[in-house]
Formats: sequence, C-alpha cells, structure tokens
Amino acid sequence: MAISISKIANIAEGQILQTGQELSLKYILLDSRKIISAKASIYFAIKGKSHDGHKFITELYQKGVKQFVIEKGHQVSLKELPGASIIEVSSSIEALQSLASYHRGQFNIPIIGITGSNGKTIVKEWLSQLFSK
Repeated sequence: MAISISKIANIAEGQILQTGQELSLKYILLDSRKIISAKASIYFAIKGKSHDGHKFITELYQKGVKQFVIEKGHQVSLKELPGASIIEVSSSIEALQSLASYHRGQFNIPIIGITGSNGKTIVKEWLSQLFSK
C-alpha cells in the first residue's frame, strides 16, 4: 500500500518541517544499511540506548532517500537536505506504531498472536500450512 508524506504526518500527528517532491511511499526504513528502494522509502530516525538514527540522515539523503521522520529536539540542517520531506514527531517509535495501526486497520482479517519463549517459529509455520487452504 503506497502512502503520501502528508498522510503519514497526519497519522503520526507530526509537523511537516520541509516538503520536497510528493512521492508515493511503499517502504519503511529503520536501518540505514538496508535500503530497498530509496525513492519509495521513508526513514524513521530512532534514538536508542546505544545508537541514534538521526546521525544517518545525511548519509541516507546522499543515497537517495528523501523522506524522513525525526524526533523533536534533534537538529537537522534543512539546508543540507534540499528537496527532502521532513516530519517532526514527539516520538519516532510512537509515530511508527500509529502508522502500523493505521495500516492494520485497512484490512478486515483475523489476527493470530503467537507468544512465548520457545517454539514460536515452528508454530507459525504449522499455522501457515494449516490455514493456507
């Protein structure tokens, strides 16, 4: 499902700081090393305990990614990112969760949750085989 940057800003309750070319987005990028399609991706900069995803924005921009979600309090030089679309949110993780919830709401199919410490993968595979027909 393709989605626009303005729709993502609305879903994530974010503020658009800069708008570039409106592209249809198909991929969510969380790891700067795993680009599938730069033009069709939006990068969510997430600050963790041992890393800060905001540090990779310039590198990703140079690789062709032009859509970004950043957290408030992180300075990004808009001059260095001409033509990029940038959404500022209070929490990138919460914005990602809102987007996932919105996406899930587009489908009217049952959900099966598999939890536990052991055996999740094999149970998932068994259920896939059972329900495939």
